[in-house]
Amino acid sequence: MSKHQHHNVQQMVGTSSPMLFHTSNLNESEMKQHGLHPSKLLATSSSSTSTFEEKRTLVMIHGWLQNAQVFERKTLEFRKYHFERGNLPIQNFVYPNAPFVADIPPNTKVASIVMGTSSEVNKKPKECFRSWGLGRDGGKVHHGWRQCMNYLIRFIGKRRREGHIIEGLLGFSQGGMITSILSTLISLEFYGLLNRDNLPPSLFEKSGEDPDETNFDDIIEGIRKVFFNLDENGNKKCNLKFIILIGAFRPSSIQVSELLNVLLMRGLKIAPCFVNIHLIGLQDDIVKPVDSQNFAEDCFCRETSLILTHNDKHILPCKDEDGLDTPQFHRFIRSAL
Repeated sequence: MSKHQHHNVQQMVGTSSPMLFHTSNLNESEMKQHGLHPSKLLATSSSSTSTFEEKRTLVMIHGWLQNAQVFERKTLEFRKYHFERGNLPIQNFVYPNAPFVADIPPNTKVASIVMGTSSEVNKKPKECFRSWGLGRDGGKVHHGWRQCMNYLIRFIGKRRREGHIIEGLLGFSQGGMITSILSTLISLEFYGLLNRDNLPPSLFEKSGEDPDETNFDDIIEGIRKVFFNLDENGNKKCNLKFIILIGAFRPSSIQVSELLNVLLMRGLKIAPCFVNIHLIGLQDDIVKPVDSQNFAEDCFCRETSLILTHNDKHILPCKDEDGLDTPQFHRFIRSAL
């Protein structure tokens, strides 16, 4: 069985990848002023037992305009269909909450798709609509992405310290984009390139336009501590087993592109040390199917990748009639564990 299943979607017609809108960041105290509690926004579905099987965990990273609570609700059927019915050995699902609040019109098409009808969207406070960063200049500038990386690394590190065995990451839409950046950093460390000698100097410089003050050296240290261990022979080993990207798109930020090019210009790709699965909706009207496919083919290791299509739109496929090759999807996850 080939590890790379190719479905051509070059003839599919859709809209361009979603833009990142101007957002405002809320820290923990500001969130509480708005009546929001970070501990409640940080939705989890953890088991109280401590056996190995019951601690195997998948990190679920929501899309633009969603939040942890909404994504937990919207992924229940996906989890039941694939992980419970498919008897996949993942027992826990944890949901990080994007650190930025999206400033958008309440009747935006994407908001209605991911959060409910227009009337439902109008009733929700703006703090419910989250974003993984701040978009500028048509997406060419992505302020706050380093802060998002630092947040995700700390989130996953905290779950590991609590006893969770983080086997994989699932990113949907913008969550898939931010997962791909995190995967790029892990891959750079695997190749020995995540250091000042090989990375663009701009990553370590403060920008007057970008309010993000995250120290990139902290990100490097976090990647090494959270995603790598030493094996019995003292060799460095990546502990992440797989990622699943659903309706994902390639980051358009110039700075992130420079980071990715540290790999691509050397003939290297993302995910040499973990399985990467790409699920693409042929009727996706938010992210062009061809954009998701090109991203998967151009930037990820072919030897570790699986590209599958389904017949629905910008969703997580979880029905028999969706047309996803479910047995292949399940086999590929099992092969990684």
